Amino acid sequence: MPLPETDREHYRRNPLAEVASLLRFPAILRIESEPPAQFQDAIRNAYPLYRQIMAAGQLPPDVPAPVRNLIQGIGAAAGPLQHVFEAQDKTWSIALWREGLVLKTTAYTRWEEFRNRTGRLRDTFVSLYRPASFTQIGLRYVDIVRRSVLFPPNDLPPWSELLKPQIAGELAAAEFGENIDSMSRQLHCALGGENCFLTLKTGIARAEAGVQDGVREKCFLIDSDFHTHRPTELANVTATLNTFNRAAGNLFRWAILPRLRQALQPQPLE
Repeated sequence: MPLPETDREHYRRNPLAEVASLLRFPAILRIESEPPAQFQDAIRNAYPLYRQIMAAGQLPPDVPAPVRNLIQGIGAAAGPLQHVFEAQDKTWSIALWREGLVLKTTAYTRWEEFRNRTGRLRDTFVSLYRPASFTQIGLRYVDIVRRSVLFPPNDLPPWSELLKPQIAGELAAAEFGENIDSMSRQLHCALGGENCFLTLKTGIARAEAGVQDGVREKCFLIDSDFHTHRPTELANVTATLNTFNRAAGNLFRWAILPRLRQALQPQPLE
């Protein structure tokens, strides 16, 4: 899937809701059988809060938490124990389980900071648990475009003026447009590089706040999950993540139209 190369930008009105990196590895039973005390000691200054969660096994990731809790409560099989470490303000978090390690933030500023945090986390993990390789590398960007924070309330542009029709789908069609109250799309494709793939989810998302006439505001979701399908050597993790980051930026800049870009207030980055 070739995407046009574009210059990096920083948006003063950043639509990013969440960014996450994923490192999967062959199961390490020690992570589940004993508390990861040494791992906690190594990261506790930046991630002092700790909790455990038991993920529901074999459930899709978009199943709401109350449903997961109900299924677990009636005795359904549970997934692996996850150790969660969080920053004091909870804008950064780490999840560790027997087959994976995730770094997640809701306060993303620029790639270099996120990459450095991921690198330090990877080095700490490798020094303590010594995986032979990573079976999957992932980098996920979740953008939520909310018109009410970008435009005057009496001048909300239609989605057809903000997003390319290849992304907006039926929302860009005059026959449907604002009458659509739910929509979701998903695709999976190979990227230009070797062992690089994308799962792209788009559609309507509802704002957590901003209820009007009992209805939450319609926003647009662009959920870009870049990942590998084959094992990656430890030395190649950073290069793979850099490739994914570049592709993520090109994808988002390709997807938006000039009116939305200007509303996001872009600033150039070297």
